[in-house]
Amino acid sequence: MTSMTAFTKIRPQGCASIETRRKAIELFEKGYGYKTVAAKIGVSVYTVRDWGRRFRRGTFAEDISSRLYRYEDDARERVLELDAKGLSVREISEKTGIPKSTCKGWINRAKAVCVDA
Repeated sequence: MTSMTAFTKIRPQGCASIETRRKAIELFEKGYGYKTVAAKIGVSVYTVRDWGRRFRRGTFAEDISSRLYRYEDDARERVLELDAKGLSVREISEKTGIPKSTCKGWINRAKAVCVDA
């Protein structure tokens, strides 16, 4: 039996916290404008303006899209290590819990950098 190291995605740095986004929703629901909301929660007026537009459309959520979450650098390093050992993309995906398409993209980009160098 092979050991599996599962990597999880993390929130990117610089994204507003779930609590900040929740507070913005509360303020939008109370009828505050984006300038007031921005001042109260300490986020850029332009960001809050975009949030307000999405709130009115019904597409603003407390959390960011799961597509924006990223793997830590050690996940990419592990994928490249396993590729160097000769494992297939499918095997790498099974061992790491990272989708095959992500593994393949990382491997292809790393090989492209080696060819360009």
